[in-house]
Amino acid sequence: MMISDDELDRRILELAHPTFSRKVFRIVTEIGQSLPEGGEAKYHRVRDRVLALVAEGKMIGERDLTDWKFGEVRRGDPAG
Repeated sequence: MMISDDELDRRILELAHPTFSRKVFRIVTEIGQSLPEGGEAKYHRVRDRVLALVAEGKMIGERDLTDWKFGEVRRGDPAG
């Protein structure tokens, strides 16, 4: 069973820190491994949600976020 985008967003925001210390790669792999869906699509889904959260202002990105190894994110709300 596929989890909802809202649940996926909650997990992503839980894992993010208030400072730039989380690589997109770590979030994508850690959450992706826990998803019940199979294949690489689940990792792309997590990445897409990270990008959506940045676009919505719920997270702030630094560097090239499409490059999972180097892009970093933090929560958009410092009180978070």
